[in-house]
Amino acid sequence: AGLPSELAPRGARARAALSDLGVLLGGALVAVLVSLAYLLVRTSWGATDASDFDSALAAALLLAVPPTWAMWLLMSAVEPRATPGQRHAGLVVARDEGAGRGARARRMALHPISLPFWFWVVAVLLLLGVPLVPWAVLLWSALVGIGGLASVVLLAVRPRTPAVHDW
Repeated sequence: AGLPSELAPRGARARAALSDLGVLLGGALVAVLVSLAYLLVRTSWGATDASDFDSALAAALLLAVPPTWAMWLLMSAVEPRATPGQRHAGLVVARDEGAGRGARARRMALHPISLPFWFWVVAVLLLLGVPLVPWAVLLWSALVGIGGLASVVLLAVRPRTPAVHDW
């Protein structure tokens, strides 16, 4: 068990967010190193140019990190009701108590950690040539991002106020 966010010690929510962000940065660093190693091996240590396929494969590895991280956080936040960073800080999401799957899905769709997933959806839809839908998803992403920024401001000004996605 842990403390609900509104009862958390000052700075616990910020530490939790920074911890989760650290996992993303660590994953991105590993992906960069693996992509660079792959490209160096495929280009005889930089002696030749990388093929389009090799470049696309390295880029795909890099671009897969944010949505994978977001889905990992979202899935870990649903069942134990806390992201790994929140669990490390001793926090739980109290508002999910007794909430149905629909309420939890809404919270996850509004959560700022879902932004990489939403941007990935936009990129895939644009690549598939789907008209208009990517712009609606991009608008949704912007609203989620604004809500996330509002949550950060609320966290700084009134630490015990629930984040926007928890309303």
